[in-house]
Amino acid sequence: MYYIDSPKRSVEAYRYDLENGTISDPRTVFILPEGNGVPDGMTIDENDHLWVALFGGGKVLCIDPESAVLLRDILQKQLDALSRDY
Repeated sequence: MYYIDSPKRSVEAYRYDLENGTISDPRTVFILPEGNGVPDGMTIDENDHLWVALFGGGKVLCIDPESAVLLRDILQKQLDALSRDY
């Protein structure tokens, strides 16, 4: 399970227990450096890569959550990219 913590500018990952409905084992997948906008929504593609919209950053990022590597960043026409935009 993944969670965007916008104030911390991070993407967090957790294990999710289907039986109990609980989360555990938190780890930080990605931290966005200051001055690049704020992570604001994401989706997962067929390769299990995360696509993260940057509010105020004008980009959408593609991140491999297993390696924590930024694979791509796509410039958007509007400055405030939102998850509904992709």
